[in-house]
Amino acid sequence: MYNGCGGNHNRFNSIQDCWAGCARKKDQGRCIGGMAKHPNGTHIYCHEYIPKENGASEFVINESKCPEGYFCYKSGYAGFCCNSTSEEISSRNYNPKCSPENVSAILNPHAGRVFPLLGDSCEDEFCPTNAICKKWEFFAHCCLK
Repeated sequence: MYNGCGGNHNRFNSIQDCWAGCARKKDQGRCIGGMAKHPNGTHIYCHEYIPKENGASEFVINESKCPEGYFCYKSGYAGFCCNSTSEEISSRNYNPKCSPENVSAILNPHAGRVFPLLGDSCEDEFCPTNAICKKWEFFAHCCLK
């Protein structure tokens, strides 16, 4: 049985089952550091539905609706004004690169998907023997030696 980093009640029969059930990925349709808000506390969206002559409407992104320091993140059904700095940090952690060549970190092919092999800390010793561990703000990742 694979017990995971540190072990807890969240256990799986194999590493493949763990990765299939717990793959770290961005929650689609949400901003990592929160959305921009109006002074009254409601969220600022950057999309519009433009009426068409046939009675339908067209979904359009309007970047200018986002305040300075935010960008418009388009999901399937809405445009969200996301904090640019938070998104950059998130991207650096969820899609890490290894210096100095700026190559992709070691990828994990489990569960039919390929994504960076991430851990909470280098102290968890989750990297293969041919790799070294590097830590960013949220996660650690593995780079070839």
